[in-house]
Amino acid sequence: MVWKATLAISSLLLLTAAADDWKLVTGSVTGSKYYVKAGDMANEADYSPVAWVKVDARGNRTVNWRTSMTRYRIDCRARAYTILAYVLYDAAGSNVDGQTYEPYQQTAQPTVPDSVFEPVMKALCPSGS
Repeated sequence: MVWKATLAISSLLLLTAAADDWKLVTGSVTGSKYYVKAGDMANEADYSPVAWVKVDARGNRTVNWRTSMTRYRIDCRARAYTILAYVLYDAAGSNVDGQTYEPYQQTAQPTVPDSVFEPVMKALCPSGS
């Protein structure tokens, strides 16, 4: 009996840890929610973080996918980002699109002030950058 209770508690803790792995950063006017991996969040010494950003678009009816995972390289000093890879999933969790960009295909884009990406960048960059 003790073993079953320990197993149940351990399973619950693992599920809680997995759910807490992503931190909500912002939402969009279309209903999408933007999350950053907790371990990727601001490291005070890293001005060029590489991080995964997840977008939950279940509330956004303007797109034909439901979840995206995008790998970004952030240039905190230049306030710019580069997309390294992305994957889009439908409501059933099936991959519907994705790409990994080769270095020659990677182009830094400026972060537009007051855009949905600005809070994402703030979550990933050291404070004051």
